Amino acid sequence: GVNAAARAEAESAPEGGPLLYIHIGRTVASALVVGGRAVVGAHGDEGRLAHWQTGLAGPRCVCGAEGHLGPLVAAQSLIRLAIGLAAHDGATLAAINRVTQERPETLTAPQLIALARDGAQPLLELAHYAAEALALALANLYVALDPAVIVIGGAFAQVDAIYYAWLRERLDRKLAGVSGRPALRPASAGTRAALLGAVSLAAGG
Repeated sequence: GVNAAARAEAESAPEGGPLLYIHIGRTVASALVVGGRAVVGAHGDEGRLAHWQTGLAGPRCVCGAEGHLGPLVAAQSLIRLAIGLAAHDGATLAAINRVTQERPETLTAPQLIALARDGAQPLLELAHYAAEALALALANLYVALDPAVIVIGGAFAQVDAIYYAWLRERLDRKLAGVSGRPALRPASAGTRAALLGAVSLAAGG
């Protein structure tokens, strides 16, 4: 799970100190690792960032509430939004069809960010809005938890570096009056992170 992936990242993290792991995939979840162990909540339901209140306009969450982070940031949500935008913009649809071999339903997060980087304006605006929402959550988490590093895993671990530049710019702006900054990077353990963390946990590491 997310806690296991976070443990794997923490074990190889050069930054040291608490590590905040953000998993972006079907949903958005997080784990905080301190001293090699993931912090566990009272009911085992910690890290449900999909339901983080952003105060931003966006699609309704699966729970029925509005303004939640998941519908604005989760990879599957962004892909659905991108395909919806393409239905009203011929150039964007053509670009998506080109990278997916005419199968827009197979669009991936790395492809979406690459298209945004390369000038698909509706997708660029979508990616920027998602980065804004995520940066807002990360800024609040940083001032509350003071992690040494924030690691992004899941579908966004493999996106073009430009996404991290967008995210870093927005995070720094929101932390303008706060001392210190966390390191921010994609996950290094990739799709093996959860397995590696689970093996380490089973071994008593």
